[in-house]
Amino acid sequence: TNLYHINLTKAIWRRTVPLSLPEDPVRDITARTILSGKGDRIAVITSFHGQMVRIRGVVRSLPGIGDRSETMYIESDSFIVPVDAGGATNAFRELPVGSAVEVSGVCVLEIENWRPNMVFPRVKGFTVVMRGVEDMKVLSRPSWWTPARLMAIIGTLLLVLAGSLIWNRSLRILAERRSRELLREQIGNMKSKLQVMERTRLAVELHDSVAQSLTAVSMEIAAANELRGDAPTDMMDHLSVAERTLKSCRDELRNCLWDLRNQALDENDMNKAILRTLQPHIASQQLKVTFNVPRSRLSDNTAHAILRIVRELVLNAIRHGKATTICVAGELDKNELRFSIRDDGCGFDPADAPGISQGHYGLQGIRERIDRLGGSLDISSSKGRGTDVTVVMPAKELEN
Repeated sequence: TNLYHINLTKAIWRRTVPLSLPEDPVRDITARTILSGKGDRIAVITSFHGQMVRIRGVVRSLPGIGDRSETMYIESDSFIVPVDAGGATNAFRELPVGSAVEVSGVCVLEIENWRPNMVFPRVKGFTVVMRGVEDMKVLSRPSWWTPARLMAIIGTLLLVLAGSLIWNRSLRILAERRSRELLREQIGNMKSKLQVMERTRLAVELHDSVAQSLTAVSMEIAAANELRGDAPTDMMDHLSVAERTLKSCRDELRNCLWDLRNQALDENDMNKAILRTLQPHIASQQLKVTFNVPRSRLSDNTAHAILRIVRELVLNAIRHGKATTICVAGELDKNELRFSIRDDGCGFDPADAPGISQGHYGLQGIRERIDRLGGSLDISSSKGRGTDVTVVMPAKELEN
């Protein structure tokens, strides 16, 4: 030997029997057992160099496909320890990152610029070199619920939720659009139905009053025409009846036209509806209205019939009874609607009241309206004591 090299000269060799060396004992260690310190100031115990060690840790990195290096890295005591699996290439196949493993092998120090006479060799770290597949034991595998998978599932759920919200919003918009279209269609149908109902009602009104009155006028004029030469007095009586009948037709037509323009049926309070209906016909008379019947309980046809009956009775009290005070009252019982019109006029004898033959159609029209609603009419009056008219209708007919 010289200062730097070992020199062999005149060497002689011979074959010998292989030596049977005892197996080295395996020492259980952690990274903290060999390394200490932080950063670049890490101290390494060099006596572990070449010894068999066993270390536990968590796999943090595996060699990729095609990598020449067969090194995986495990974490032990917050240190990253390289494990050379070149002698056991199948050891980490299908091994997921995050698995807890126990690795056995030779501890090899990574020393920079090693020389035998170097006083303070610079040790960079150490590597555990596996000898075979049996040197690695898998202690546990990571949970399926990894943070990455959890974030992926959360992202998927958020996308599904966003899609559901967008879909629900689209369905809501579509439903609202179709609801508006259906509502417009229903409103149109309702308007058409109301127009038909109003035309039907007006046709019934004209047929029941004006048409019959005009027929009576025609008959009276024909009778007067036959009597013009023989009985002038009787002829004048027929013409007088025809005149009163024509006047009744004029009044009925005026009432029909007023009903077409009147907004009384739109009132939510029957007291206001009655006052609006009677207002054009009241001059100096005192009118008191106490009609305690909810408008919502009455159909339009029933409310219209009640207003026509009240108006006709009030007009009779003013024109024929010369009344100065008129009271209209009504109430709704469980089984019937009852209302009355009372005045302080001159009164009359109900049994001797003029009728159709004398050209008076008012009371007859009132009776026909009440009969259609299944009600009854009671007249209490006498000369000089005013008139009290009471109308009773069954409650079940009010909403029809």
